[in-house]
Amino acid sequence: MDARPALLATLLLLAGSAGCGGKDSHPGPDISRPVTEERLRAAPATRDGWLSYGRDWSNRRYVPLTEINRQTVTGLRKLWQSDPGPMFLRPVHNESTPIVVDGLLIYTDFKNLVIALDVRTGTERWRYQPDLGATALCCNVVNRGVAVYGDRVYLATLDARVIALDRQTGKVAWDVRAAAPAEGYSFTMAPLAADGKIIVGASGGEFGIRGFVDAYDPATGARLWRFWAIPSPEEGGWYGHWSRTTPDGEALPRDIAQEKRDSARFAQAWRKGGAAVYSTPAYDPDLRLLYVATGNPAAVDGDLPPGDNLNSTSLLALDIGTGALKWYYQMLPTCSTVAPAVRSAAAIPSCRWRTSSQIGTGRIRWQNRVPRHLGFGGAVATEGGLSRLRNGHIATLTSKNGLPCDSVHWTIEDDAQSFWLNTACGVVRIDRAEMDAWIA
Repeated sequence: MDARPALLATLLLLAGSAGCGGKDSHPGPDISRPVTEERLRAAPATRDGWLSYGRDWSNRRYVPLTEINRQTVTGLRKLWQSDPGPMFLRPVHNESTPIVVDGLLIYTDFKNLVIALDVRTGTERWRYQPDLGATALCCNVVNRGVAVYGDRVYLATLDARVIALDRQTGKVAWDVRAAAPAEGYSFTMAPLAADGKIIVGASGGEFGIRGFVDAYDPATGARLWRFWAIPSPEEGGWYGHWSRTTPDGEALPRDIAQEKRDSARFAQAWRKGGAAVYSTPAYDPDLRLLYVATGNPAAVDGDLPPGDNLNSTSLLALDIGTGALKWYYQMLPTCSTVAPAVRSAAAIPSCRWRTSSQIGTGRIRWQNRVPRHLGFGGAVATEGGLSRLRNGHIATLTSKNGLPCDSVHWTIEDDAQSFWLNTACGVVRIDRAEMDAWIA
């Protein structure tokens, strides 16, 4: 399918999110203003373009604009169209989320092509095409975009490099090698700029990599820290707790006795354990935590290693200052299917709730759901740690800013035992068997 109509629609939408008003009040892009930590932190409540992959650090992609609504949407018209050039592999689809910063729209395309446009006119300001070396690709030559920080644009490439470009000219400021494509590594995610760092994660879970998250100095490209997703034997190993159930108590089809007998044969499997990180993390600046979603474990000689394959198909909370693991939530121990736990982590606004269980009252930081065949479950990360969402009464949710979290936008009944609510504070799954235990 030709992806250009979808890309065009994205460009038009983001052009609108850059601000509304006549051309006279916006004579042209002012790309000299640096993107600071303050601007990134204020992004949820401002009209300051689209400064990161998820618009703001929470990855919620919520836009607080009201000019386009049910009454005015029929008046939309095409202002301009960007054509990145001929593509001989048209089935290659574009997955880039454009960045809109100070009148400049920046997006990526085929083979890490970066294009910067005047958001008002569509005039191309510059383009950059890296000279890619050998690559290891499982899922096409996709890239999900760039990050902006200071006066630079940051790109993670298919051949596992991180590149900084001058935002005004597109010229290379630095170019560093992060990993070896010959070992299966590549980058497809859009980097994250947060806490004065550029965060990237490794793709390649199908090729026996050991997933990681890196932090780089935006000025020099020096690596500040690396977190390996698969723990080494010195870090406790990836066998985990030999879990017999998912975190929600659903039985897993495992022969743990046999797995333990086989474990010696896979003693070095952690070196190629998978758990790729190909989605841009979310970030909570108050807790200084990165929320990282990891993919499936990697097979060794065609067999899935025994144990829980710890930190694969998981949501991880990392200290952004050091990269240290603070906690993890593994949705599906010993994953038996090639699928990620979640596509992209998201941080939910601070909310408060009451339950009839012993969870207590806390500030909701995120909520995550995965399909039942991947280990259906739910979790809530709060100030006090990680808890399963049980007996949650939706009517008791209120945000610290007065957001009406009990506002239900839609409901979906996924089976006879539970249903989902999409609220102003995020998507919540409720178990029918526990509805009687709710507290009003």
